[in-house]
Amino acid sequence: MSTFEIPPEHDFDDQFESLLQGLHSIFSVDGSDDGKMNDVAKVVYAEQRLKEFRARAKERVDQAREDLRAIARDHKQAELASQRSSAHPTTQAHEAKMTSLRQSRLTTMKSNSEREQQVYRLQGELERLQQELKDEEAEAVDALELNSEVLRIKLYRDMGFIPVEENGIYSKIVVRSQNSRDARTVQLDSSTNDYKWSEFLWDLAST
Repeated sequence: MSTFEIPPEHDFDDQFESLLQGLHSIFSVDGSDDGKMNDVAKVVYAEQRLKEFRARAKERVDQAREDLRAIARDHKQAELASQRSSAHPTTQAHEAKMTSLRQSRLTTMKSNSEREQQVYRLQGELERLQQELKDEEAEAVDALELNSEVLRIKLYRDMGFIPVEENGIYSKIVVRSQNSRDARTVQLDSSTNDYKWSEFLWDLAST
């Protein structure tokens, strides 16, 4: 069974032009001849009908082509879906994986936030302990200096030198003689250097 095929547009125009040229050679168009005018009108009418038919046919062909493309796309997608391997999960599996990753990310962010807060607390505790240690070290140094001063005073007393404190300042010293029970009080003078003071006090203690 033969099928009707619409010729391409440029071929159709060429064929129709050849047809008109043939008609013009057969019929001499003369306004005084009604019979020939009717023949020309028929040709014009046929031309118009052919143009309309060709336009409708072209519209149907274009629509058929669009439908064919849509069917081809659907077929291709179905073929790809049927050939999808385990390495290419389905859309549902992909969405489930993305949801799991988002939840894991939120959990990780929350855990990191808690760790940061814990680090801040530990840093504050460390600074507090360091300050307490500095305070204790300062107190220990003060106590050591105080103990060393007490120790020096005791040592001086054992050797016969008794410092006398007035208003928080050692201004006098009592010197006991090593050879007798005599004791002498000496007023300290800051203008005399330590070496001369030590010689003077030792001389008094040895008399």
